[in-house]
Amino acid sequence: MARIYELSGYKSGDENFAELSRAYHTMEKEIKTLSKLVKKELPEYDRQILQGIAILADPPWWVCAAAAFTCGFFIGYIVGCAIASAFTGGVAFIVCVGSIAALVGMVFTIVMSCTISCCCMGYTICCD
Repeated sequence: MARIYELSGYKSGDENFAELSRAYHTMEKEIKTLSKLVKKELPEYDRQILQGIAILADPPWWVCAAAAFTCGFFIGYIVGCAIASAFTGGVAFIVCVGSIAALVGMVFTIVMSCTISCCCMGYTICCD
């Protein structure tokens, strides 16, 4: 794959292909290091792989749209609760959240949906 992307980069002049080529070379080095480590330190796992499958895929558009909507909705909801809490002495926050379980679920939903949305926007650091 590294060679294919390298050739595609030369033909098209697109720097993205060169970056993919370098990434495949890095993966090659890392896999060889891992293979040597397994052979030396974990011989019981040093077995031939009969079949391997890899899939590279971007999330479908609707996953990105749903994540962006959910992220924005819950952040807006929390901000609205915080503003209302300022005027009601904290009572509105208790009414908004309702319970610790609801708060934990809301935080989890915000983190997951905002991370997916960030990844969809092309920020690779969010995709790891």
